[in-house]
Amino acid sequence: MRIVYFVMAHKNAEQVIRLINRLDDEDVHFFIHVDLKANDVYQAVCAALADRPNCQFVKRIRAAWATFDLVRIPLICIKALCDSGLSYDFAVKLSAQDYPLTSNAVIKQTLSGYTGKQLIKHAPLPIDAWVDGGWRRVRRYYFTFGSKLVVYPPYKFESSIEKMVARLLSLFLLSERKIPHGYQVYGGEAWWCLTQPCIDYVNQFVTTPKGRDILRAFHFTRNTAELFMHTVVMNSPFKDTVVNRNLHYIDWPTDQHNPEILDKTDFDKLIESGQLFARKFDVSIDSEILDMLDEHIKQVED
Repeated sequence: MRIVYFVMAHKNAEQVIRLINRLDDEDVHFFIHVDLKANDVYQAVCAALADRPNCQFVKRIRAAWATFDLVRIPLICIKALCDSGLSYDFAVKLSAQDYPLTSNAVIKQTLSGYTGKQLIKHAPLPIDAWVDGGWRRVRRYYFTFGSKLVVYPPYKFESSIEKMVARLLSLFLLSERKIPHGYQVYGGEAWWCLTQPCIDYVNQFVTTPKGRDILRAFHFTRNTAELFMHTVVMNSPFKDTVVNRNLHYIDWPTDQHNPEILDKTDFDKLIESGQLFARKFDVSIDSEILDMLDEHIKQVED
C-alpha cells in the first residue's frame, strides 16, 4: 500500500515535524506546503527533514482562512505529485494540525479495503447543517482585501462606503451566480483520500476549458475547500467509485466556524471513534494528548 500525504502547515514547526515522523513509513511520501507567511516554520521544518528523500516541499502561497487559497494549495500539491512520476494507491489530504489515531500498518490495512475507491464525505446542496443550505457560499461573491471581507450582494450595509462598493460591483457582477456546465454542487468535510487515477483526472481537468470555468466559478466562493473537490469528483467519471466516508474525527461545536481543539480529555472519544485521523490539535495548548496517542499507537504496533 503506497500512500502520499499532502500536508498543509502554517504554524507550530514542532507539530508539523511530529506528524510527519509519526506517519513516515515504507512506501509513504509527503508533499508539504508551508504558508508563505510562516518563514520561521518553513526553515525549521526544512532543516529537520533535509535528509528525507520522501519529503518534498511545494510552491508556497499566502493562504487566508475560508478562501479559494485552501483549494489552490492541494491543487499545487496534486500538480507536484503528478509531475513527480510517483506511483501510489492513495493521496490523503491532511492539515499539520491532524494526527493519526492508529498505526501506519492499520492505516494501510484499512485503506487496502477501499482499493479503487475515493473517500470523500459529501452531500448535494442544500445541506441542512449549513446556513441557507450552503447556497449563500456559492451564489454570492466573496472578496478578501487583507483581513477585510467584502460580500456581494451584501448581507447588510454597515456603512456608506459599503453601499458605494456594492453599487460599483453591481455594474460588473450578476446579483446571483451559478456554477456553470450544469454541475450539481456538492459539499462536505474538507479532508479526502483519492486514488491515483482520480488525482490524475483532477490535475488534467483543471487545465481544460471546462475545468478553468469551474475554477473561476469557485474562486470567489466561501469555505471553498468544503465544496470544490466534492463537486469536481461527484460530476466526474469517478462518481460511482466514491465512498461517502471521512477518515477524520472532528468535533464541531454548535454554531462555530472552527472545530474544537482536542485535548487529553478527548482521548477516549478519539480511540473509540474508529477513525484513522483526528483534528484539530495544538501543541501550544495541549501536547499531552499527542503523547497519549503515541503511547496508544505503540501498543497497537506491539
